[in-house]
Amino acid sequence: MTPRSRGLRLVSALLFSLGGVLAHCLETEGWSELSWASIEPTKELAWRPCYDTVGSFECGRLQVPLNYSDPDGQSAAIALIRIKANVSSDSPEYRGPVLYNPGGPGGSGVDDLLVYGKRLAKTVGPEFDILSFDPRGQNSSSQYVSNIWARSKIEGILAEERLADVLPHIQTDHTARDMLRINEAHGREKIQYWGISYFFQDTATVLGATFAAMFPDKVERLVIDGVVDVANDYYTAQWREMLLDADKALQWFFKDCHAAGPELCAFYDESPEAIRSQTEQTASLEISDWAEMAAAARISCSHWPKIPKTFFRGPISGNTSHPILLIGNSADPATPLHAAQVVSQGFPGSVVLTQDYAGHASISAPSFCTENALRAYFLNGTLPEPGTVCPVEGTAFTNPTPLSQGAGEGNALKA
Repeated sequence: MTPRSRGLRLVSALLFSLGGVLAHCLETEGWSELSWASIEPTKELAWRPCYDTVGSFECGRLQVPLNYSDPDGQSAAIALIRIKANVSSDSPEYRGPVLYNPGGPGGSGVDDLLVYGKRLAKTVGPEFDILSFDPRGQNSSSQYVSNIWARSKIEGILAEERLADVLPHIQTDHTARDMLRINEAHGREKIQYWGISYFFQDTATVLGATFAAMFPDKVERLVIDGVVDVANDYYTAQWREMLLDADKALQWFFKDCHAAGPELCAFYDESPEAIRSQTEQTASLEISDWAEMAAAARISCSHWPKIPKTFFRGPISGNTSHPILLIGNSADPATPLHAAQVVSQGFPGSVVLTQDYAGHASISAPSFCTENALRAYFLNGTLPEPGTVCPVEGTAFTNPTPLSQGAGEGNALKA
């Protein structure tokens, strides 16, 4: 693979992520700051209004064991945020919490729910709480560990010296156990989960697949959306599949840009091929540090302390108490559709829904068909037919319609 092609793949991932970044900048403006230290962590989860959004968001901190092999030892505090259901928890219509995780690296579920929570709530329906969290060691959860390992060996040594009791327990299987504790704090035996995205580190689809493998009897509903091949690519630290469909996604972008015209796409040229040529020329001039970026990503954990013996590595499979739903885009620049198909093979009865568009995970484009499938799955457990392909409503340039404003309008295609 040439430096130019790798550079273009990075451009592809950037282009299909930029909209979400801009939305975050716009939608978070005006929120008040929240001192999470002012919220006392408790074993019995207590909620309070937060971010000056009375009636919209509530926050709490759940006390969990730092080391699940020593439940009476040190503790960690998990920062949680929720949007309550529109029905009382005593109502027969109440369906419990859907635990949402946005991915990473180091993604803050708290921040993400502030941005996308109302949109997600419309998708799953008014009967559910939408709940998210910052995984242990990240952002507003303790014990906090900053992203220091990416700098150099000396910082890895300092981290181990200062956080020797903490670092061995900042790991995926402990986070999966935290998810179970969060669910139990709501009085629920089985989990309802929607995990989106994957990028380098401990992330939503990795957590979802790992949870399903560790606790197959605790799955009520589980959606992993934008899926990584957890066993063969993630836990082996290969990362070979990540950009498998990036070129396809980039070509999709060129096509949509040309169709949108010069008023809607600043990259516009006389043909998709001309847009690609223009982008290649720009990439050859501007993206010259791809090798350094790739090397930094690969060695970022090289000086992390030794992996503890309890670290879960699979198998990523199991006969879950309810079949899981996997979602992949036809051309995802970060998580190829192939990965969803591979992971599905480990979970009998699971179904892969394909959203026919380019972009990272299903929320990269509005699709009433995908939304209806998610709604049906969370509400009554109905899975789409195997081979279902969902169209999207417009393109990244031509349709600003938010998800959930046209439920019931989309039709599924069969592959």
